[in-house]
Amino acid sequence: MAPSAFPPDEMICEQHLAEQTIEVGPDKPLGFLRCTLERCHVVVRDTYPAIRHSRLIDCTIECTRKMTERGLPKFTTSEYVRCKFIGRFQGVDFGRWPYPFVIGHENGRYIEGLDEIGGLIDCDFTESTLDLCRFFSVDISQQRLAPWPQFAIPHEREVAAAAAGLSWPGKLGVHIQLAPRQNSSLVATTGTVAGFMKHYKLTAEEVEQALEAIGGVLR
Repeated sequence: MAPSAFPPDEMICEQHLAEQTIEVGPDKPLGFLRCTLERCHVVVRDTYPAIRHSRLIDCTIECTRKMTERGLPKFTTSEYVRCKFIGRFQGVDFGRWPYPFVIGHENGRYIEGLDEIGGLIDCDFTESTLDLCRFFSVDISQQRLAPWPQFAIPHEREVAAAAAGLSWPGKLGVHIQLAPRQNSSLVATTGTVAGFMKHYKLTAEEVEQALEAIGGVLR
């Protein structure tokens, strides 16, 4: 697929694109708004891609820079069907954005609502590193994740672990005790052994023992 030419510093809006390679980022198009992409290769050269209210089918999303910053809707306001994600992701959310946002203004008051667009269906993350990423409103069993030493902890297992009142090594207890306060649409949190060791001050053995105690971990 040859690279496609679009005006830089503008959104690509309301287009149906097929079998194209499209770069987004600095000096490139900012992203997509209300588009349909089929069998496209999207190369993201920025840490905050604008892919909004669009549908991507059988596409490859390649991120050339490490994606960080939880709490920003990078990949939660569009639908991805049979897409492949390539890159490094830390603290990034996937699925459907679960938090209200401002949709209008009336009588001096802001009106908030929930986004009705966003999801993952049969997507492939086997060439991605997912460190402390979250999946919302997603069937995690339909997604292909990279094998150990990466893993995914079902949210229900974290909630059960918090209720069990166990003692956790390092700083992992902080993570576990926050689980019941997470949004109810959270399905799973991902991790890597190296990431958990660094973030929660654990040894590799402690990570494995903690995951066994939590139970039901996908790896």
